[in-house]
Amino acid sequence: MRGRARTVVQLHSARRASRPRLKRDPLGGAANFQRTHTQSNPMAFDETLAGRIRLSLGKRKGLKEKKMFGGIAFLLNGNMCCGVHRTEMIVRLAPDATDQALTERHTRLFDLTGRPMKGWVLVDPAGLKTDDKVAKWVAVAAKYASSLPPK
Repeated sequence: MRGRARTVVQLHSARRASRPRLKRDPLGGAANFQRTHTQSNPMAFDETLAGRIRLSLGKRKGLKEKKMFGGIAFLLNGNMCCGVHRTEMIVRLAPDATDQALTERHTRLFDLTGRPMKGWVLVDPAGLKTDDKVAKWVAVAAKYASSLPPK
């Protein structure tokens, strides 16, 4: 019996050694070897949209950027204001203003975990075609984030 057990362990080890090793994806998940090498730098979020938000926010006191949600977040005094997730804009707003915001076209609840929270919406690129539309959502987010106590 003991000899057979070693054979099974050795067989299992041989199988494991023959499998291709997985490289870590920059976003934290496992990616197969081919995908890691064929996509030199997959875009995690829309850099152009982030630039438009940056311009709209201007040089506000207490403004910082932080990589979050596989994208980028803009924080005012340590509180998240808005950000970019893939190609959509994340907007943080007063929880009681969520339902009103969702009545506007090209918006939906921000939900990464299966438990959507009031006060967070995503705006589709179709709702951000002009700089005025981006500025409108930035103003909504900045107003709410500014009302929160600093962290």
